[in-house]
Amino acid sequence: MDIKKTGMMGALIAVAAAIIIFWGVRSLAFILAPLAMAMVITIAILPLPGWFTKKGVKPGLALILTILSVVGVIALVAFITIASIGKLAGYLPTYAANLSKQTSAVEPSSTGSASGLAALIGGTAPVTATSTIQASTAVTPTAGSGAAQALAGLNLSNLSSAVSPSQVSGTAEAIVVAAAKAVGMMFLVLFIFAFMLSAAFSLRDKSFLGLSEDNPAVMSVQQFTLEVRQYVNIMTVINFLVAVGDTLILALLGIPFAVLWGILAFFMGFIPSIGWWISLIPPFLIAWAQFGIGTAVIVLLSYVLINGGVQNIVQPKMMGKGLRISPLVVFISVIFWATVLGGMGALIAVPMTMIVMKLLELSESTRWITALMRIGSDSDSDEEKKEDAQAFERLRGLTGRLRNAMPFGSRGEETGEAASAAEDIAGG
Repeated sequence: MDIKKTGMMGALIAVAAAIIIFWGVRSLAFILAPLAMAMVITIAILPLPGWFTKKGVKPGLALILTILSVVGVIALVAFITIASIGKLAGYLPTYAANLSKQTSAVEPSSTGSASGLAALIGGTAPVTATSTIQASTAVTPTAGSGAAQALAGLNLSNLSSAVSPSQVSGTAEAIVVAAAKAVGMMFLVLFIFAFMLSAAFSLRDKSFLGLSEDNPAVMSVQQFTLEVRQYVNIMTVINFLVAVGDTLILALLGIPFAVLWGILAFFMGFIPSIGWWISLIPPFLIAWAQFGIGTAVIVLLSYVLINGGVQNIVQPKMMGKGLRISPLVVFISVIFWATVLGGMGALIAVPMTMIVMKLLELSESTRWITALMRIGSDSDSDEEKKEDAQAFERLRGLTGRLRNAMPFGSRGEETGEAASAAEDIAGG
């Protein structure tokens, strides 16, 4: 019983420690988020000073050129974003009024059964109750409008009230304030990045603080920074292609602020699974408000084709063997890091998860956790399969110890069932 109590106490202490760490990190997110973002940017940009030095530039000047290049690009993007958002805030009341009219055109009314459906499909004028279309069909006014609402997939009355001009002024002010805070936070990130890059670049010319380059710890650090750098750089190229494609389509359709929505698509592309859907919402609503639901549907289909095409055709070829992270873990990591570090955490969720996994690999006692996080990924080599088998072996031992630690547990049938279940999973 003493052993069981000790096991239960150890588990409770581990859970309590995890909760305390989670709360502490979340409380310090205002400084930890910029630090994490600066670290990811530093890892991605670190080879650039070396490239400058190979071109004959002195190391000090190469470092300055790298910092100025990064700061200049981000400052240009920030200027375009702030200027566009400032103009957008002024147009929001007009867009809200237009969207309210567009949505009211497909609301149920007693004047025509086909009015909602016609407006939904083509943005045409409502059909009156005396229309020959209505007279020749068996659809009642209520049923016709209900079908239109079902196709739209939303409560149009609620949407109309939500985008009414009376609700817009506060929203516009909130958008401008949020954009200003984001820009201010980004410049803090750049300030930290400059110091991080200087320190990292200076360490490259030293013998790693007395450690040889074949030291296991040094090699592990080099390996995980290489993987993070490859991921960030490849995603940057992919997101740039997506942003250019989205911007061109929106510009051809005449959607206002196409460049702003392209920038949004670029940054949201770093958020797996849900990022590009978020980037779709503003241009979709503005297209609906300005040109009707038909143009909005074209915007939706264009985003699906561009983002889906790049992610399913270009990205796999550039990524090679893939992230070696389970898709479920990727999705959960976005939620976790967004909860802990806020919006920046969502943007760097995958790189931060990769770093955590590499740190877990440094110890034999936690390496099995990394293997579990890779189940369902693209890892299919013999070495990776061996790591998965070892992970399940440790999981089976851990499950047995936890069962024995329970006050009601025993080493009888329950433990045997747990081991059998672990063996079945490992075999699958």
